[in-house]
Amino acid sequence: MSEVSDDPTVTAELTNRLESLRHVTDLLAELSTARSLADTLQTVADGIVTGLGYELGCVNLVRPDGDLVIAAFAGNAAAEALITGRVGSRDSWERRLTMGEAWDQLRFIPHTEGWVLLDDDVPQWHTEGPEPQFEDEWHPLDRLYAPMYTSGGRRDLLGVISVDRPRNGRRPGPWKQQSLQLYASQAAIAISNARLRANMQRALVRLEREQQALRASEESFRQAFEYAPSGMAIAEMGG
Repeated sequence: MSEVSDDPTVTAELTNRLESLRHVTDLLAELSTARSLADTLQTVADGIVTGLGYELGCVNLVRPDGDLVIAAFAGNAAAEALITGRVGSRDSWERRLTMGEAWDQLRFIPHTEGWVLLDDDVPQWHTEGPEPQFEDEWHPLDRLYAPMYTSGGRRDLLGVISVDRPRNGRRPGPWKQQSLQLYASQAAIAISNARLRANMQRALVRLEREQQALRASEESFRQAFEYAPSGMAIAEMGG
């Protein structure tokens, strides 16, 4: 039988992990609630800030043309107003997702490499801060991305979650990395479901409009016969 450690450091770490797991569980439950695509995207961004321990969270969504648009932002109203709706090219994003360090499915680009991205076309919000004093301290130009993929046999890029400024000031450890990766995978499912619902709703609206147009056409056709002053008939021309 395993024993619970009396080491205060270990106890604190376990407490933090349990608290983090509770937050992630709550966030996943929130994502499972049926809502519009816009609300789902904002919920994903808000969850990064309220539950995962980052000060800034951004959801970049792949458009039909392949480029990525900033669809939701959380943590800073000024940044949200400035960059929401702006677009970064697919080529620039593919470059980012192959740079730096692979943390399983996450991609971390340290500031020592990320400076080359300052002039590409991906919209960015830079935060000010002092230079790090410790090896694992978060640098203002560090970048961490969590790609989201469609489920099923063909895994296409659905979007990318980007986070900034961990509240504890440190680069995420293994547990934080796993939490973000799990959150991104569930966010992808929620976004895909919301998009499917939106497509179905648009199809239903289009079908209803077509039915209304058909009924109006039939009524117009009926009235043309009923109220014709000299009568009307349909004749078939045969050989």
